[in-house]
Amino acid sequence: MELKVKDLKPNPFRRLNKYKINKAKVESLKISIKETSFWDNLLVRNKNGVYEIAYGHHRLVALKELGIEIINVPVRELDDVAMIKIMANENMDDWKNVPAVYTETVLVAKEYLDGELAKYETWDEFRSNKSIRPIFESEPEFRSVKGKGVGQTTILKFLGGNWKQHIIQDALNTLKSDKEGTVSKKAIDLLPSAEHSKIFKTEVKKYDIPKSEQEGLAKTIARNEIGKRATPDFIETHAKATGRIKPKEKELKPKEKAPNIDEFVEKLIKELHEIDNKVYTLIGNTQHIESNKIKDTLLLKIKTVTNTFNKVKEELI
Repeated sequence: MELKVKDLKPNPFRRLNKYKINKAKVESLKISIKETSFWDNLLVRNKNGVYEIAYGHHRLVALKELGIEIINVPVRELDDVAMIKIMANENMDDWKNVPAVYTETVLVAKEYLDGELAKYETWDEFRSNKSIRPIFESEPEFRSVKGKGVGQTTILKFLGGNWKQHIIQDALNTLKSDKEGTVSKKAIDLLPSAEHSKIFKTEVKKYDIPKSEQEGLAKTIARNEIGKRATPDFIETHAKATGRIKPKEKELKPKEKAPNIDEFVEKLIKELHEIDNKVYTLIGNTQHIESNKIKDTLLLKIKTVTNTFNKVKEELI
């Protein structure tokens, strides 16, 4: 069907202000379109007279920038579930590089599912919902999810096999941390990779860095192309500069308790006996020295020690 490019609207579930258009990708598509022309690789639905694309938002921008006015594209009957799933599968190509992709996709899926579940009070009422009913196998499962809220298992069933549980879990963790006030989702969406996201969340929580500072840190990481391995050191440096890491205080040695007088005397007598024995041992060892000069010198030194030792013993007695 031939449609005017200006009349095409984005997927209503694709939040362009959150997951922004990649300019480099648009430029690449413009080159491709110039060289091979535009193929009908957009999918469109007619929603009450409004033509919405299911995927291909970068292609749509490329077409507009190239000044192409009319294209021939397929128009299909697509419900909201199909629009979300098509968008999610297209986003899988970029999820490793841009955290905003999977965070936004999971958020859209969760909000949609929560909204659908809120429409129905009983299992019998819900069974009329043909779009998402297949993801619930029984009434107990329906009631459990309705009571606790949509989690990673339900979202995984909804989005399909191309998505992985750890991706959804990480996105939900970001959304939860943002709600709790420990991590800024805006900051996470600015980071260049999924690995950056995981490291960033760990480090800002470790140093209790407020959300108001996290966006600036994320912008610096992206702008300066700080690698994932260097990210912990970068955040630690910030924490030190803002006083969140205090210098370690010198450990004060505990004062020694005054010794028990009986134990002190007993220990002193023992040590004096040991000194006495060592002196006699030294005197005995001098008998093996052949040089009289050396022998006399040693004996003189030993005699001085012995005299001092004897004076101490006399005073104690």
